[in-house]
Amino acid sequence: MKLSFWNEISIIYSSPEKKAIQTAELISREYGIKIFTRDNLSEVDRSSTGFMEYGKYLDVVRNFYKHPKESIQGWESAAVASKRIFKDIAQIMSKHKNKSIVVIGHGATGTLLACSLLNKEPDFAEDTQGTGRYMIIDWNKRQLVQKWLKY
Repeated sequence: MKLSFWNEISIIYSSPEKKAIQTAELISREYGIKIFTRDNLSEVDRSSTGFMEYGKYLDVVRNFYKHPKESIQGWESAAVASKRIFKDIAQIMSKHKNKSIVVIGHGATGTLLACSLLNKEPDFAEDTQGTGRYMIIDWNKRQLVQKWLKY
């Protein structure tokens, strides 16, 4: 089933990570939208810990948001990741003024972007709380139009 809102989308930007690219490619094939990848759209660098049992992972995530200026267990700090993602989205949007752009990435980086737009410190309460979510941003106003919704 084709969804008409995709007809308004000019370009897709994607994290270079596998899940994001696979999602972008599915949409691109269905709607003929060109994809660009950007390294700075990558997920928060968590390579220091590798795979973690879910409960322990959630504890680290909560601390990641609670202590944004600290590297929790070697992870990229929330403050550093927030600056990275905001700067990259700003660069993307400056190249495509008044265009509808889709960015396919990761929950934590989206949450950090949302917190920046809300002028608040990184906050676990703003996290996606699951997978398969999207938000809507009016970049010209630097305003979060719609917080995370399940698609």
